[in-house]
Parts: sequence; C-alpha cells; structure tokens
Amino acid sequence: MRVPYSLIVVDREEISLTRLLLLWTGGLSLCAVGLRDEVFALPVALLVSVTTCVAVMCGRLNVRVWWVYGRVVALAFLGVAFAQVWLFTHLHLDGPWITALLAGYALLGCTVALTQWRGRWCYGAFLVVHVLLVLVLIRNVSVVADVQALLDGGSAALLRGDDPYAITVPGVYGPEHDWIYGPGVLVDDRIMYGYPYLPVPLLLVLPAYVLGDVRLALVLASVLASLLIRYVANDPLGRLAAVLILVMPVSWAMHLKYWVEPVLVLVVAACAVQMHRGRGGALLWFGCFLASKQYAIVHLPYLWLLVRAYGRRAALVALAVPAVLCLVFLVWDPGAFWHSAVEFHLRQPYRYDTVTLTPALERLLGSSPDFLFGPYGLVLGGLVSALISWRCQPRAATLAAGIGLSLAVAVLFSKQGHPNYWGLIGGSLLIAVATSSERLVSPALSPAGSQAPARGRAVRGTDRRR
Repeated sequence: MRVPYSLIVVDREEISLTRLLLLWTGGLSLCAVGLRDEVFALPVALLVSVTTCVAVMCGRLNVRVWWVYGRVVALAFLGVAFAQVWLFTHLHLDGPWITALLAGYALLGCTVALTQWRGRWCYGAFLVVHVLLVLVLIRNVSVVADVQALLDGGSAALLRGDDPYAITVPGVYGPEHDWIYGPGVLVDDRIMYGYPYLPVPLLLVLPAYVLGDVRLALVLASVLASLLIRYVANDPLGRLAAVLILVMPVSWAMHLKYWVEPVLVLVVAACAVQMHRGRGGALLWFGCFLASKQYAIVHLPYLWLLVRAYGRRAALVALAVPAVLCLVFLVWDPGAFWHSAVEFHLRQPYRYDTVTLTPALERLLGSSPDFLFGPYGLVLGGLVSALISWRCQPRAATLAAGIGLSLAVAVLFSKQGHPNYWGLIGGSLLIAVATSSERLVSPALSPAGSQAPARGRAVRGTDRRR
C-alpha cells in the first residue's frame, strides 16, 4: 500500500533535514538585530542558509539526520537569547528582584523548550513571566522611533475620522538625520508623509492606542502567535519554536521599537494553523497578510499554492480581502494613499546599517553597488515564491516557509533590510517548523509499502488535504 508523500516513517532519534534547516535559518534571522560597516558575515550566512533551504524543499529531499543536531541548535539559540535578555535588562534595570525574574524566565523557557515536564502549566507560567518582563521594560526603557509617530498619528487620525494617509507627523530624529529618509521627506522637523503601511496593522493596533501604547498590541500578537505554534506543535522542535519566537533578540527589539511585524507573524500563524487543519479560513488570513505591508507583493505567487489546496476560487477569496481594505482608503483620497503608501517607500535611500548584502558588496567593491538599488530584490523574491509554489506540496508548512524564504531573498538583495523584516522572516520559518512536525504512521506502513521500524506510531497533525 502506498502512503502519501507527506506521511514519513521516522525513527524517534532522527529528524527531517528540512525542519532542521528551517529551524537554523529562522533562529539566525531572529539574531539579525543590526550591522556595522565592517560586519557582513551575517547576511552572507543568511544567504547560504536560505539558498540551502530552498534547494532542499524544492528538491523534495527526504533526508534524515540525528536528533542531537536539533538539540545543539536549540541550546545555541536559547543561550544567545537568554544571554541577550540578561545583558539588555541589567543595562536598564537594577535590583535583586529583576535578577530573580530573569533567572526564573530563563529556567521556565529552557524547561518548556527542551523538556515535557509539566508542559502546559510550565508554558503558561513562562508566558506570564515573559509578558511581565516586557511590560516592565516598556515602562522603564526610553525608545525613540519614528514608527511610533507614524502609528500614533495614523491611529489618532482614524479616530478623528480623518484619512491616516493624508497627515504629516513629527520627525523624532532631528534635521541632522534626514539621511534616513532621503531628500525632501523631512521638512521643518516633520515627516511629509502619513501612515506608510497597508491598512491591517493600523486597524489591529488601534485598540492598543486607545489604551495608551500601541506596543501592547504587538506584545499580545507575539504571545498569540506563540500560543498558535504551541497548539499545533506535537514534538520537541515545535515546542522549541513556540519559545524562540518570543525570546530571540529581534523579537525583543520589535516589542520595544514599535515595529508592526509581530502583527504580521500572528497573521501568518493563523493562516498556517487554518491550512494545517484543512480549513478555509486560511484564505481570509492570507488576504489579511497581503493587506499588511507592501513587501507582501513578493508572495502573490503563493495564490497558486492555495488554488492547489482549496480549488479555483481560492485566489479570488484571498484577493478580495486586500482589494476591499485598500480600496476603502484609495477611494477616500487616492493622492494621499499613493503619496504615503507608495511614493514614501520609493524615495527611501540606501541604508548601510541594515542586514542586507549591500554593505558587504560596498566593502568588497569599494563603492556603492548602485545595481542593487532597483527592484531586483522584489523580482528575485517573487521568483523564489513562484518556484516554491510550483515545486512543493500545498501544505501549511510550505506556505509559512515560503513566506519567510522568499522575503529573505528579497531583503538580502535590496537597499534596506531592517531587523523587523527579519522578525517576520524568522517567525514564518519557526511557524513552518511547528506545522511540519514529524509525522509517524502505522508500523505496518512505510513510504515504499514495506515494513516500517517497530518504533513508528500514528500521531495527530497530518494535513487533511493532500
């Protein structure tokens, strides 16, 4: 009897090479807090990792490796994460109570990620301590970020009944930092553009703005994404992913610096969980993702993946969400929508302090690599999306991994690649790790129809759609 390709008989001491690579690349992406002029090893390592992941996924290589490799990667990332949290927190806070809180946080996180001891209770306690620590830091750490002005200005305009794309907001960095935006963007200490993203993030952070701080929505989004990952996880790698998505350096940076990518990670997680369970709600969540940020254009080829999974009408349903949401603001003021949502991003200059290959090439060539300042990153990212959509199975893990990998290619070959972009990339890859958990089948079955190892057993989590 032939078994579907997605059902793989595994030994409990082995894991899929694909999942190990996705875990490694996702964790590495969430370490991409920032670069300096002389450092370019990280984007080169990310390029190698991303390319390897795409090759293994599209080549459908069913290779297995020893589980010990997964434990080594887990310990390495957990060590980096909790050491970074310890150093950053003690830099801004002091007192024996914070030391005790951090020690408990690290102990709970490692216990949840590496063991099954008191699983749900321990995970719940970890979430409580995590939220408490984040809120303490939000209250005590002063952060200057233009994203705050843009989100607050857009939220205030929406509550007044004004078009959030038609406003201007204060420039928080001062006139000496006009190189951040490009010529003509900062005038008289004001940014001459309104809310610069697509509608979904603004609509989702609006309640938190009413409560006093839009970052509350970002913290909640991260916790909910972790809960969804934990919900679908049925093995150690999945449980590890639920912890890493909260504790890695980029995750903390997003919590504190007003970056909206935690909202996008939650949307991807909800989409993947719905698709993992064979439900049509995945189409609506993918539509919300397309209406979140402009770089989602590189993910349009995944509509074909949804068509393969749900039928011909899937693309129309998924496209209806961004069409309706964006059309509302476009009709409200077409010029303002173009001005803030499109023109603002076209005028953004090259940034040497971001995680892309551009600073590395500048150092290698001795001059600015102008040939990367076009839309080449978006084109390459779209090609990767098309390749994965065509070559890989229409599964939740494929969609989540594809979102992360294609965006990583687009960012690496672009003139800007801020840590928040890598937050979405790493979060999507960790979601893929959880939704592609090792699937064990009946001992009588194997992919070739022969006898499977005696230790195989059936577990929940297989996709309903083949």
